[in-house]
Amino acid sequence: MNPYHRIRDFHAARAKGVGSSDVPTLALLNLRYGQTPYGLWAVKTGREAPWPGNDAAWWGRQHENTVLYRWVRDHYDEEVAEHFLAAKLRGRSTGELKVLTEARHPERRYCLAHADLLVDNFTTDPGPIIEAKSHSYHSARRGEDPDFGYSTEDFSQNGLPASVFLQVQWQELVYGIEVADVAALINTNDYRKYGPVVFDPRTQEKCLALAERFWWHVEHDEPPKPENWEDVRKLFPQVQPTTAMITGDAELAARQMKERAERMRRAMERMKKRLDDMKNAMGLLIGGNSVLATAEGQVLAKAWETGRWYAHEVKKLEQTEPDLFKELVDGGYLSRSEWRELRF
Repeated sequence: MNPYHRIRDFHAARAKGVGSSDVPTLALLNLRYGQTPYGLWAVKTGREAPWPGNDAAWWGRQHENTVLYRWVRDHYDEEVAEHFLAAKLRGRSTGELKVLTEARHPERRYCLAHADLLVDNFTTDPGPIIEAKSHSYHSARRGEDPDFGYSTEDFSQNGLPASVFLQVQWQELVYGIEVADVAALINTNDYRKYGPVVFDPRTQEKCLALAERFWWHVEHDEPPKPENWEDVRKLFPQVQPTTAMITGDAELAARQMKERAERMRRAMERMKKRLDDMKNAMGLLIGGNSVLATAEGQVLAKAWETGRWYAHEVKKLEQTEPDLFKELVDGGYLSRSEWRELRF
């Protein structure tokens, strides 16, 4: 096992290197959540503030304590688990059950990891790192893509989402260990243990290569290539009056995307027309009523009055009452939002 030390604020430490939660983003597994290497680079270089979190993240931190409590109870006993939880709530370790630890790769110091629980001198199955996870039912559900979601039948490492598997591989690499467990709480009442997660040298080498390439961009203050439209908007905040010329494979790919987009737009227009026809038919049935229901009481449709402010009315206010308009803007009652359109 590599040397590790106790820390108090792992959020601050994460800004100084590549942590296990960064690896899935570098592997492009978090694109569906809008997380890209460019966005991570902007945070690591201080250009953007780290994500402040939301209610789900807050509850995840709270559930971590009880998830680890359950793991300790299952592998030790109730008394040890109670002592562990009491110490964990105070940010302290108890015996060989270590919390708030940090390890760094012996050769690449920017590679760091913070295990949720490190069991030092643990000599029986499983190994010394436990990763605690908590998810809602829908976020944990495994669909057709096995890279996302947890299996309800396979509780080996193959039942894990790819992002969690990579996180644990990174922790094993940095801590210098060979096995770990994942303890997951699904929908607040379904506890599962996956593993053991055995170290995979080839996977770890690929993760290390991704981290090395990314950290080069951080050290040289050079942005990595954009992966989505949001990256492009941030990388080029101002639109220039110039033309990007493409040829070869890039031109062929762009032409194919444009053709597919046109087919999709036509299909969407047909679907919208069908929906409008259905809305008109339902409107004739509901008439001036607020509810359309069956004789058994099943509600089929509802109608209500609604309204909204129109942009052209704000523009008219700016033209006809400029002093009042300025006063509303200065007072924060009106604000201008800007975005960049992309049409093809």
